[in-house]
Amino acid sequence: FQNNTDLACRLIPNSIKLNAEFVNDSHVACRMPEGVYPGEYEMTISNNGQEFSDAFLPILVIDPFRVHSINPPIQSLDLVSKVTIEGSNFVELVDLACIIDEKHVTQSHFISSTRIECSIPDDIRVGTIAVALALDDVSISIGPPLSLTVLDLSITSMHPSFGESNGGTPVMLQVNDEAVDVISHCIFGDQIVPIIKIESAIQCTTPPMINAGSVPIGLSVTNGKDFSMSMHTFDFTHPASFSVLTPANGPELGGTIVRIAGSNFVSGTDFACYFGDIKSAGRFVSNEEVECVSP
Repeated sequence: FQNNTDLACRLIPNSIKLNAEFVNDSHVACRMPEGVYPGEYEMTISNNGQEFSDAFLPILVIDPFRVHSINPPIQSLDLVSKVTIEGSNFVELVDLACIIDEKHVTQSHFISSTRIECSIPDDIRVGTIAVALALDDVSISIGPPLSLTVLDLSITSMHPSFGESNGGTPVMLQVNDEAVDVISHCIFGDQIVPIIKIESAIQCTTPPMINAGSVPIGLSVTNGKDFSMSMHTFDFTHPASFSVLTPANGPELGGTIVRIAGSNFVSGTDFACYFGDIKSAGRFVSNEEVECVSP
């Protein structure tokens, strides 16, 4: 190729003459004009703008990919490995890539004319990251900007850590502030329950469990479709019951130590007794005995 002003490209069969830019003696950049209809074409090149090469290169002109949405739009850091871009006019291209967070180039997987899957790199950061489709580092899609929000769903604290296996125990979970508004469900073992937002924390009410024991806890931001499992566990215990109070009465001024015999008592810092609707601190003695002071 020669570096001169007559260097030109031609699109066949339309014989459309294209502006050409000399790169080096073995590379020329041909600029495609607007208004070329999608389809299969051939391209040839001329050094003098008159005599074109007999060699033809195939070229495919496509409509811009129209992107509509990304799924899921939000996900936990430990679960995010891929996202699906939904739109129209998608075609399968060998060199089609996904640009993640404007710096990571990852593999794309063509599913259909309306869906393309993008891989997410393992070292992705927490936050809102841009996702786009590109061919040779050039964006080939039009539509709204697409983004994926990546969250850390770590549970920083949980209270209480145990409750009866018949369920109904409200459990308060502290999580990162940015996650509070988007968490939808908790899971205890394999039982899914919705969350309730309470100020800067979330509350999950334990479901009934067939067996007592310790189960893992997880959180979901995808309406219960998948869960980020935490390091915390919840202990389901057999329902406590009592059979004997000693003594059965005492002075109105209170202060009587009442010994309660029964079964399935569990040691804990919040152990308490209720005399009517009055709460009194309790002391765990054993699985079959506790003590409380009458109010």
